[in-house]
Amino acid sequence: ADLEQQIARLGALRNEIAATIGAHDAAEEARLASLIKIYETMKPKAAAEIFDRLEMPVLIEVVERMREVKAADVLARMNPVKAKQVTSELARRSALLDTRRAAAGSLPEREGGN
Repeated sequence: ADLEQQIARLGALRNEIAATIGAHDAAEEARLASLIKIYETMKPKAAAEIFDRLEMPVLIEVVERMREVKAADVLARMNPVKAKQVTSELARRSALLDTRRAAAGSLPEREGGN
């Protein structure tokens, strides 16, 4: 009986943690969407000056989610070395995603729908 109570408590705790993580992720996504909207409405030259100083992981997250036309305009005004790094990282991520998709497509179908 004690073991069943502990299992039930742990299950409830797991659900609570999952809900908390989900809420945090949603809030983080909303903040990032707001930030992207701000950068897309800025003048490209001003955004480029900021992008030149951003850490690469943050910069990639922002550029990946921007509309292509806006991102291209900002990248064109960035420091060429930094713009090249961004482009290389975006290409690397795209190739990695293509590789994962291809690997997932080549997996054999499991019997019984599982």
